[in-house]
Amino acid sequence: MKVLHVINAFTGGGAEKMLHDTLINQKAQGIDVDVFLLSQQNNHYLDNVKSAGVQVYISTYKSLYFPGHIKELREIMSGGYDIVHVHLFPALYWVAFASLFIKSNLKLVYTEHSTHNRRRNKFYLKFIETFIYRQYKRIFCISEATEQNLHQWVSVSSRKTVVVPNGINLQDYTDAKPYSKSDLFSDVKENDKFIVMVARFSHQKDHETLIKSLNYLDSSYKVLLVGDGEKIEDARTLASLEGVNKSVVFLGFREDIPQILKTADIFVLSSHWEGFGLVAAEAMASSLPVLVSDLTGLRDVVGRQDMTFPPGDSEKLAKKIKTILLDDDKYNEHINYGLRRSRKFSIESMVSQLKKEYIHIQM
Repeated sequence: MKVLHVINAFTGGGAEKMLHDTLINQKAQGIDVDVFLLSQQNNHYLDNVKSAGVQVYISTYKSLYFPGHIKELREIMSGGYDIVHVHLFPALYWVAFASLFIKSNLKLVYTEHSTHNRRRNKFYLKFIETFIYRQYKRIFCISEATEQNLHQWVSVSSRKTVVVPNGINLQDYTDAKPYSKSDLFSDVKENDKFIVMVARFSHQKDHETLIKSLNYLDSSYKVLLVGDGEKIEDARTLASLEGVNKSVVFLGFREDIPQILKTADIFVLSSHWEGFGLVAAEAMASSLPVLVSDLTGLRDVVGRQDMTFPPGDSEKLAKKIKTILLDDDKYNEHINYGLRRSRKFSIESMVSQLKKEYIHIQM
């Protein structure tokens, strides 16, 4: 079986990290797998993927939105592949259009990574996207909420969609060794407590609520923000305006996420919308208590209401952080529950399910 994955780039987001892990595990399971990237920029995971023996193709065009991608994809997709597995917009569009010019039994599949995107705020796109999604033989939704929201947006057969939860390399997180806290925050004191959030600085994420929660916590609470993105300077400005910049450290894009998680005391994922929230599963596997915004995609991951907080409510978030960190019994109970819960999300299970689906749609 020969599979081509297509994604915009290997930036530091959750979908990109998931594909990185998927490629390496599919290669290990004997699947002949390649990847095509629409952008040459910010390809953080490129070396890892190449080292695993995955063939990487990169577009010659600088803009993600240039229609010339259709011609390039048509040529690449004609290279004897059985499956083309697509991730994210605009790759979603370009592959669908390229397939119209290919006469073969090539099967297209797409992973829907989120419960919402800004295209869904434009009603006229509903009809265009219905056409686009109908070009795909199967649509993998990373959660039930993602599947439900997709069907509310476009008119595609329910037989086309299947829920395939994201997976993680559990051992990477359970076996990671912590850093010294001073390695991450230079002015650390003995009783300081580290709150960590790992997320791109984008419209989807809500770093603002976490930063503002420091107004309701004493100076022993420190926030570690891991990730990069177009809104990072807005977050830096907010921390200064709120007067909490001395309690916030911006770590940028990092590949040592397991070690950083092991060093923290609690994990927070504050979002405006989520399809799944893969990093919440990673945090649970790292023996961290986890708090997430009360959103459908995140509730599916944590599985408990007391691990959520109202979106945008920084005061209630701060209260929940203190409730967990100041009660040893509660703290340990959250850790033990999270470890058990994280075992539901292994990368091996996800890759096995994808392989079964690949085989099924070729029959």
